[in-house]
Order: sequence, then C-alpha cells, then structure tokens
Amino acid sequence: MSSSPSTRLALDSPDEKTDYHSFKTIKADGFFKGAYHHQIVIPKPQKGKWSLNALNSSGEAYFLNIAYLSADNDAISLANQ
Repeated sequence: MSSSPSTRLALDSPDEKTDYHSFKTIKADGFFKGAYHHQIVIPKPQKGKWSLNALNSSGEAYFLNIAYLSADNDAISLANQ
C-alpha cells in the first residue's frame, strides 16, 4: 500500500529472470482512505529470495503486507534490509 497510485513496483524472482510489474492498483477506503493498494498474485512462486522495489519521483508513505497461502507457512521468513 502506498500514498500514490503511480508508484512503480518491480518484484524480482529468485532466478533473477522473471520480473513482475503487473500490479493491480486499487484506491483504498475506510481506515486507509487516500491510500492505494498494489496487489499481485503469483500462483506458483519459485523457491528462494525475492526482492520488491518501489520507485516514485516524490517521497511517499508505504506499508507492506504479504499473505502466503501454503502448507509451509511456518517455514517462511522475511528479512528486512
């Protein structure tokens, strides 16, 4: 989620060959009114390290939420760099 609808997002896969740029952007309402949700679904994600880059020409606020639907949820961890 970000404060701008024009934020450019790039999700890079572990093989560094597959880049995901087709995020669905939805204007938020309710508690996060004025924000924008950027969503993507990856049906069969590769195993390994993924990276997400957000680019915008001006400063903005952001919030990252990731949902995993997997039998291996307990084995998944996130690293903050």
